[in-house]
Amino acid sequence: MSRVVLHIDRLVLRGIAPEDASTFAEAFQAELQQRLAVDGGLAALQGHERQARYRPAPIRLAPHTSSEQFGQAVASQLLPTTERGAP
Repeated sequence: MSRVVLHIDRLVLRGIAPEDASTFAEAFQAELQQRLAVDGGLAALQGHERQARYRPAPIRLAPHTSSEQFGQAVASQLLPTTERGAP
């Protein structure tokens, strides 16, 4: 089994209340783990291995998006998979 270490130097979140941060973090981590378990998730990371910096496009969500949905959306932007329709 391979070990993957993903280091996120900075993640700027606007619209997350401090009391919702743990809900966001749990959803973000769970979605990343799920995406890495799918073949396309690891391939998405390997496609950026020679880049010093990877900057995904900004994510814009509806005003009343939950912290859990926000965490899932951020993870899906970082690791698109072919299973969910990514290129």
